[in-house]
Amino acid sequence: NPAKTMSTHTHTRVEEELHENAHIDYDRVAIQWNPSVAQLYEDALKYETGSAISSTGALVTASGFKTGRSPKDKRIVDEPGSSNDIW
Repeated sequence: NPAKTMSTHTHTRVEEELHENAHIDYDRVAIQWNPSVAQLYEDALKYETGSAISSTGALVTASGFKTGRSPKDKRIVDEPGSSNDIW
């Protein structure tokens, strides 16, 4: 159970940064590095409310309250054809 796993190891730099930025409590949660697709499906079905497997085999789940990009987000690629048109 990922929510109840107790961590007894020294935290890595990545874990410390995630703790600082995402407020993840590694004394209650353990990171699983590169789990199999089967493990990801099993964990989602077990721990993510409302998740299911579609008729085509895809995992379906809600992604939360704030998802997607803001309409004001912009992604600009610097290329010769448009460089002079971007301020």
